[in-house]
Amino acid sequence: MQIRKATRKHRWGVILAGGEGVRLRNLTRLVSGDDRPKQFCRLIGGRTLLAQTRQRIRRTIATEKTLYVVLESHKPFFSNDLRGVHASRRVVQPANRGTLAAVLASLLRIVREDPFATIAFFPSDHDYNDDRKFMAGVDLAFGSAEINRDSVILLAVPAKHAEPGYGWIEAEAAHSEVSSSGHLRVKKFWEKRFTEVAS
Repeated sequence: MQIRKATRKHRWGVILAGGEGVRLRNLTRLVSGDDRPKQFCRLIGGRTLLAQTRQRIRRTIATEKTLYVVLESHKPFFSNDLRGVHASRRVVQPANRGTLAAVLASLLRIVREDPFATIAFFPSDHDYNDDRKFMAGVDLAFGSAEINRDSVILLAVPAKHAEPGYGWIEAEAAHSEVSSSGHLRVKKFWEKRFTEVAS
């Protein structure tokens, strides 16, 4: 129990909120009246998807250990949602350089402050039917990462049907001690494919 408490104080979260939201632009324009990306829209439940993500991860990650990756051009859209968030907890990119750049920029900032950090990355534009269940999964992933310090853990759910418009992950049984925890190993990431391949 002592070790568990000690590792919990090194848990960090990064909310990735720098996407342009091009795929749903027609919908978000209809909802908001402008070209804001979906993470800054009130699509479900009266709050923006970014605000919902903030609320969701507070169950496991301290507010002061949460970073937000945003774009400078989106400042009019995120200012309200991030009111009260200290500047040191914002990674403001001058331009969108993709997810890898956002992940690396936030990793560099966190490890300078906490070399023992265990870090979870969250998209800012997802919705979950059961936040508690999702965050219970995040808590389990943190626990595994804290035991296996060299691991990268991906929290995922099985697909219910083929969706050729998105990439997907092919998993296989894990080896050694990880397999006893119920984890699967990522065998391959498939890029977007036609329906015949996705089936």
